[in-house]
Amino acid sequence: MRLSIDRRLQLKTKSFLIILFFSLIAIVSTSASLKAAPIVASANKLTETKETPQEPEVAPAAIDFYNQAIAADKQHQRDLALALYNKAIKLEPKFAWAYANRGSLYRDRMQPDQAFKDYKKAHRLDPKDTITINNIAHLYSDLREWGPAIQWYTQGLRLAPKDANMLTGRGHAFEVTANDLAALKDFRKSTQLEPEDAEHWNNLALVEGKLLRFTQCLKHADRALKLDPENRKAVFLHNDCLAQLERSQNKSSNPATPAVMPSPTQTETASKPMR
Repeated sequence: MRLSIDRRLQLKTKSFLIILFFSLIAIVSTSASLKAAPIVASANKLTETKETPQEPEVAPAAIDFYNQAIAADKQHQRDLALALYNKAIKLEPKFAWAYANRGSLYRDRMQPDQAFKDYKKAHRLDPKDTITINNIAHLYSDLREWGPAIQWYTQGLRLAPKDANMLTGRGHAFEVTANDLAALKDFRKSTQLEPEDAEHWNNLALVEGKLLRFTQCLKHADRALKLDPENRKAVFLHNDCLAQLERSQNKSSNPATPAVMPSPTQTETASKPMR
């Protein structure tokens, strides 16, 4: 019997805290997208659709509640979605994906303790599921607990070393904890994996600028603008990189001219829902 089931995929951080070198104006713009992939219930575990479906391990009624919960969540009927996940878990106490998705629902409801409880239950049931590992790391990042976030991202990357999303998340955690060289390494990898994503080039521009490599900073910001001409962060990075590059060149050509230092650190935080 073939059973169709949707799974919300991992939270994706597309842009994040930007500490603009010299001017040091921080911009936080965090978004998350949740995707769904069709799968079937097989004799061993929930997996990707196979040509020859097998009898499911998860009860059909539990899968039905689970799929209804996803549909309700997409319609922003969060209370109904929660009730349906509860029913799915009651029928199948070892339904890892139901715990994982209910954890994401608690996260959206600003209940991090409940979210952690469900995520970690899902992880115990399916310790190699990198989506759940990513979501745990992402939740620690939400809470600015960078040490545990880095540990969980690293754990996930051991299982999925080419996961651009986790590389970006860990790079962000490295960047805000002033480990810029480690951040640069992760951002380079994520950019190689997803070269058409302007935000990856923004991330590279940011760190290159913090390292005073303004030529590289400008190059990466321009690449982001080529991919997305309306990208506000890329525009800001381009302008700032160009200004700092010109300032450094003027200083070299006229060393007697005192450098004009920008204003001290100013942090502005603007967050978006992680959906």
